[in-house]
Amino acid sequence: MHQTPARDAAVATHASYRQRVAAARDRRLSQAHQLRKLAFAYVAARDRLKSLAAEHTAQVDAEHLQLQQRLYGNPVDPEGLRTAMDSASARITNREQAAGALRRAERTGDAVAALAAFNVASEHGWSDVASVYLAKRPDAAEAYRALLEHQQAGADVNERLFGPLKFPPLPVELSAHRNHLEQLASEAGEPPPGGAFLA
Repeated sequence: MHQTPARDAAVATHASYRQRVAAARDRRLSQAHQLRKLAFAYVAARDRLKSLAAEHTAQVDAEHLQLQQRLYGNPVDPEGLRTAMDSASARITNREQAAGALRRAERTGDAVAALAAFNVASEHGWSDVASVYLAKRPDAAEAYRALLEHQQAGADVNERLFGPLKFPPLPVELSAHRNHLEQLASEAGEPPPGGAFLA
């Protein structure tokens, strides 16, 4: 699970939604007004969660890109790495060639060529070659572990299915009104979405 401010806000949104639903079920209200208030609570929470999900995804993607750049990039010589990778990609077609390219780069102290060979090996899934590269570079090995942990955090099935960024269940009272929830919500006499309820 990726913890972000947007996810935390989604947890709060669900809590506020539950409070709104409970208030909307006040038996002192007419049935019609209960439906309107329930629709407003649902539509407002749904729209807020949709926005938060987009914020969450953008932050997670940005973090993933930064981790990839830390592991696979070379901020000191990006052009040199690009040239070396183009050359390595054209020459290397199997793991033996990748291992040989890495050995030659290590032997000559060519850090850019070694990184290019590592990139090609990683792209092809030649983990044994990539492991040789990482074994001699603690910083790269730590970056690899961080990237792997980040990827595994995103593979949490329970979070994808039931996490707070998912929409809440539709109140049973609204099951027959799915096609005009927005209309009902607009008639609730509530402040527009984005007020204190959803803050």
